[in-house]
Amino acid sequence: YQGNFSYDLKNTQAFYDKTTRAMKDSSLQVNEANLNKYILPNSIWNSSHTTTVSSTLKVLKYFNLNPSASYYENWHEKKLVYSRINNTATAKTGDSITAVTDTIKGFYRTYYMNTSVELNTRFYGTIRSKNKRSLIQGIRHTGNPSLRMTYAPDFSRTTGGGYTTVAGDVNSEGKSRRYFQYQNNPTPQFKQAVLDFTISNIIEMKVLNKKDTSGTNPTKKVNLLDNLSLAGGYNFGADSLNMKNVTLNTRTKLLGRFDVNLTSIFDPYTWVADSIRNINGKNVFYRPRQINTYLFDAKGKLAQLSTMNLTIGTRFAPKKKTVTRDPKFNNPQMQSEIDYIRANPNQYIDFNVPWSVALSYTYNYTHAGIQDPVINEALTASGDISITPKWKIVYSTGYNIKEKVITYSNFTISRDLHCWQMNMTLAPFGSLRTFNFMIAAKSQLLQTLKLNKRSPTFIQ
Repeated sequence: YQGNFSYDLKNTQAFYDKTTRAMKDSSLQVNEANLNKYILPNSIWNSSHTTTVSSTLKVLKYFNLNPSASYYENWHEKKLVYSRINNTATAKTGDSITAVTDTIKGFYRTYYMNTSVELNTRFYGTIRSKNKRSLIQGIRHTGNPSLRMTYAPDFSRTTGGGYTTVAGDVNSEGKSRRYFQYQNNPTPQFKQAVLDFTISNIIEMKVLNKKDTSGTNPTKKVNLLDNLSLAGGYNFGADSLNMKNVTLNTRTKLLGRFDVNLTSIFDPYTWVADSIRNINGKNVFYRPRQINTYLFDAKGKLAQLSTMNLTIGTRFAPKKKTVTRDPKFNNPQMQSEIDYIRANPNQYIDFNVPWSVALSYTYNYTHAGIQDPVINEALTASGDISITPKWKIVYSTGYNIKEKVITYSNFTISRDLHCWQMNMTLAPFGSLRTFNFMIAAKSQLLQTLKLNKRSPTFIQ
């Protein structure tokens, strides 16, 4: 169970005196008179509650079944009343709009729920070499398929949904528009019945360890694919475009040095446009939109590659200096600080590494519907170098291959002040030029304790 209670004060109304029709002093004193006259009448409270029940069951020995159900309930203090009124913005006779005409105080509830069930397993496939002297001793494939069904009724059309209609207010299809009667936590206005699938794969290889001379470690493991996953789904609750985009993710390391990440998204539906015009050598599509026709039925293709992101990167650095930890740091609080730093390395500078260089290449391909594909390529370089044990220079720059320009670049001079850290960041050239000076505490518990001075951003 998780609950939340909030009390919001509408400043622009709380400090407005209806009698004098003027704004009161923004430093309104909280006393009984102001509380009853200004604060409480112009404030609103709401409370949200979530209850989740889940379990894990073993099915047919090799499958895990994870059912789950969540119930959401929101409490409201004020109910909005909607009515049709004359539109004062136009001079047309009979022209009306829907607006809030009254607010009723009380205690009101809205609620909805959803359920889900997930079935997953893990399987292995191994190929072993019969020759013990062969360089490749074996290859193992690990697969992890998963099916997840999520169902949520459309509670917005029930009495607990909190929506209302106004007579005479209809959309272009002749259906009545619905308005939420409260100011916070609206109930979702759709039915959800989604079947998602995911299958992730890991491929490993066992090879002879040529560096082993004692026979204690004759083989070593090499990852060929750290991850190869395929994900998609089908929304049975949607009235059209039921199939989700298919996502393919790949992650591996080449030659033990280069990290390769590839993400691709495939669109299974057809796109059309009302008209196409050629302006300055480029096709301009008017009202491009997706229709409920599979690309395979229209063009014989399974799907269209809509997005692809490829990143190849590597990092060079000498071995980290061995630092003997002070025994006074061996306590749970300090260990939590160390764990936080390891989980967020970009927020800290490691003064124990004398220098480092990181290089990466990025390729982005975007094909939005029937628009012409857009390709961007960039090279980036970043790193740091220690001038003294307490002073370090950190840099980051890049080059846009398509535009043939240097990307946003910055340099940071950092000083280790024991429990504090001082940073001065400068972006001296490029389209955005700025500088920033900051002194902040290193401790996770004191992240808000800092002095920050930032210059305006100059755009070239």
